[in-house]
Amino acid sequence: MPYNKAIFYHFTSPYSTLKTTFFSYSLVFLFVFAAFSSCVAQQISDIQTVVPIKIPDTVYFAGERIPLEDEEVKERLDRELLSIIYGHASTMLLLKRSGRWRKPLEDSLTKYGIHKDFFYLAIAESGLDPMIKSYRDALGTWQFLEGTGKQFGLVINNNIDERQDPLKSCVAATKYFQQAYKKFGSWAAVAASYNRGMAGLEKAMDNQGTRNYYDLFLNTETSRYVLRIAALKMVLENPKKYGYCIEEYEYYDTFEFDEILITENIESVPEWAKKQGMTYKEFRLYNPAVAINDNEYNFVVPKGGYIFRVKKKKKE
Repeated sequence: MPYNKAIFYHFTSPYSTLKTTFFSYSLVFLFVFAAFSSCVAQQISDIQTVVPIKIPDTVYFAGERIPLEDEEVKERLDRELLSIIYGHASTMLLLKRSGRWRKPLEDSLTKYGIHKDFFYLAIAESGLDPMIKSYRDALGTWQFLEGTGKQFGLVINNNIDERQDPLKSCVAATKYFQQAYKKFGSWAAVAASYNRGMAGLEKAMDNQGTRNYYDLFLNTETSRYVLRIAALKMVLENPKKYGYCIEEYEYYDTFEFDEILITENIESVPEWAKKQGMTYKEFRLYNPAVAINDNEYNFVVPKGGYIFRVKKKKKE
């Protein structure tokens, strides 16, 4: 027998009416919340909507224009943008970590004459994880191999591995970038050589008769590399445009520290740290280059001494 559905529920299920009313108020709350949210890109109705990404007409890396009129180059950028924008958890973590390392690393890059966009190369290399190690034994934020790290001035021994220090390895990276720029004369080629190696990139250029990175036919990893850096820059510099709702206070804080020159060997680093008002864990976070020597927790000072970082004391 036909019936009026609304009347049926009203008289047969009071609980349904209560539930419907609660649901209605919940929706009102959500829409009010959305209306006052500073993130315009993320509306309640399309949180899970996956759409193509509009590629800007002009994109720059390190002050050099990327030739997006080349459809193959444009597709490579599109691939990297889609991968980053829809890799929600990973991209949000990168955003948060960038708050800790952006200023100190960009300051270091510009101090040595390197464009600040190379900060995003570090993100492409390591996700800003100073302890990460590749299957090829490249280590740290800038992913130096041991031999290359020593070549560019990093201290690497039983007690110290400066590949794990984002700031000190950044200085080493700037030396590489300077040397590579003298060879290639293009920041895109410099970045590509960081992935493939100077010799490998130069060989490809000689064999293919072009010095333009974007005109080279390269291995997949190096072919994607510079476009991935550019895509990371686009998203991390303007996260809300790409649907990431993050406020300034939600980024991870930078480490503020004082420095102490160590001139004598230390028998127990945890005990030394305790005297500075730090746990050993805090000491390692501030001094990621200082490693455990065969689990003895001692420190042998290199010739000339070594700088330890300690938590900056709060002004009273």
